[in-house]
Amino acid sequence: MAGLTLHVLDLMNGVPGGGMRIDLARVDGGERRAMQTLFTNAEGRTDEPVMSAVEMSLGCFELVFHVRDYFSRNGANATFFDRVPVRFKIESLKVHYHVPLLVSPWGYQSYMGT
Repeated sequence: MAGLTLHVLDLMNGVPGGGMRIDLARVDGGERRAMQTLFTNAEGRTDEPVMSAVEMSLGCFELVFHVRDYFSRNGANATFFDRVPVRFKIESLKVHYHVPLLVSPWGYQSYMGT
């Protein structure tokens, strides 16, 4: 089923990244338009899809993960990154897009999951 989901994994503590704030924006011609603010649940996911198949549209989007706030609450004495922006394009309304973020206070990785 089409839609957009995400998953945060905390590599410092070896747990899902529960309670992390994420901002979703649409990017058109370099301008960002805020769409919604989400928080991950105890499993590091959102309770509902970030965008359902009905809500999805073609275009460029950005998820901004508030990693410094998250790690400050979860045992990190210092963090290198404040926020992690992940910008991507939705090019088909028939595809399910999944954006995992594997993150520590010192690094991160994201990719197009399924």
